Amino acid sequence: TIVELSYVMELLIATKRFVVLLIGIFIIITGIYLIENPFSKKDNNTIELGRRSDSGTTKIDWNWLENTYWYTPEESLPCLRYNLTTETYDWCLSQQVWYISEYQSGYFIGVAASISWFANTEAPGIQARSAWNIIGSILPEGDSIKVDLFSRIPGKSSTTAIGRLKIYKLQTSFEIHLNSPNLHHWLYLQPISPSSKAWLNLPGISSISVPHILQGLDPPARQHLTSTTSTSSSSSLSPYSNSPTSSSSSPYHRRRYLRLDLDRRRQSSIKN
Repeated sequence: TIVELSYVMELLIATKRFVVLLIGIFIIITGIYLIENPFSKKDNNTIELGRRSDSGTTKIDWNWLENTYWYTPEESLPCLRYNLTTETYDWCLSQQVWYISEYQSGYFIGVAASISWFANTEAPGIQARSAWNIIGSILPEGDSIKVDLFSRIPGKSSTTAIGRLKIYKLQTSFEIHLNSPNLHHWLYLQPISPSSKAWLNLPGISSISVPHILQGLDPPARQHLTSTTSTSSSSSLSPYSNSPTSSSSSPYHRRRYLRLDLDRRRQSSIKN
């Protein structure tokens, strides 16, 4: 009996050591994997997160940003609004939605929409939407980003967002501070896709979906300059050319050429 008990104790000790060994190996492998691929996790929205380049450098590949959607989770809705006229402040809520349509070499473009309202009041409908074109840049490690939001309403001031990309709730998220002349809002923007619960019911404005709030917002188009030769291209771009053959056909250049022609005529008449 004593021999059997001793045998059982040795077996339990050996089993315990084996389990501890397996746990240690698992921790080491997981740690090595996370070091090599710090943003390799895929979230529930099936968005592939950033990963280190194959060259072995610390530069992270952010190409996955292209064609992605982002929204404001409920805990990031509060913001602070200052009234310049009455010199008072009030708490507000704001739902921001971004669509990044293109990414290249650390730069990205897209569109953004938001709906803001005062706290303790009912959220407005889609008619309260504000819309912007966005142009941003991101440093290789994702530890610094800057985004300019240009209002799609002519003459309205733009807004700037600064921040970084970081892991938040097991997802790579934008952590940004967005400020305009009278609004301050720091928030997380998290990835969202049609399979997400919030896709059809955005936090704070549950009656509005991502496609609804972004409806009709086309990303900025790239300007393509065309010319027959390089010399004609350079001359057509210059607003200082005095030659009608090298000037653009735009109203600005036509008016300028007429002014120069009138000046030459006046100078000629004075000399005569």
